[in-house]
Amino acid sequence: MGGTNIYDPLKSVFDQDNGYKKRIFLLTDGCIEREHETIQLIKDNCQNDGKNKIFTFGLGSGASRSLVIDSAKSGKGDYCFVEDTNLEPLKAKVIEMLQKAAEPALLDCSFSFMENRAPLDQESLFDPSQVYDLGQMFRNQYVQQYTVMKVDQFEKDLCCIFKSAFDPATKKPIEQKYLKDQFVEIIPIKDDIVDDEEEEVENGASEWDSHLFELAAKKRID
Repeated sequence: MGGTNIYDPLKSVFDQDNGYKKRIFLLTDGCIEREHETIQLIKDNCQNDGKNKIFTFGLGSGASRSLVIDSAKSGKGDYCFVEDTNLEPLKAKVIEMLQKAAEPALLDCSFSFMENRAPLDQESLFDPSQVYDLGQMFRNQYVQQYTVMKVDQFEKDLCCIFKSAFDPATKKPIEQKYLKDQFVEIIPIKDDIVDDEEEEVENGASEWDSHLFELAAKKRID
């Protein structure tokens, strides 16, 4: 719906202070007017208190990805994309979103690959001190992260750590640690990316990103 104005209807909903929690479901198959202002409006009215949340559905290839994703993230909700040639999966997605809308979310979630923060190895692309900010998450929500590291790092230190600052169900923080044998999938990529250890990557991280993208396509990783 190119040029559709959803800013004013959203503002009207947010301005209605009736004491109820608001769960707003936004469906779009295109672009809208004042996208940046709309997303800022959502962000200003959806805080960690869980009072307001936005859940978005992108229908078809013409749906604005930035609108669908950024609106859901700013709105402390979730998003999905459905092909307009087959709307049958939309029913299951709506049920899933309704379930998420009815439950409190985990706050300030993060993910890291190492328990012990070793110093950065200048010869490695892997930074063991890096912590990935996941923001708000829902129970049973999938997380996909990837990294590249040396074999000795993998064999010695590798684990995954998930943290949440606050679990509304228990009123306590969460910390879960997963060892290598608990991972869903580990893909050795050394031979796929670099056969010659002396080969230099002249273009830096961008070329590595290209290698990883090609590998992901080959391995069918989203």
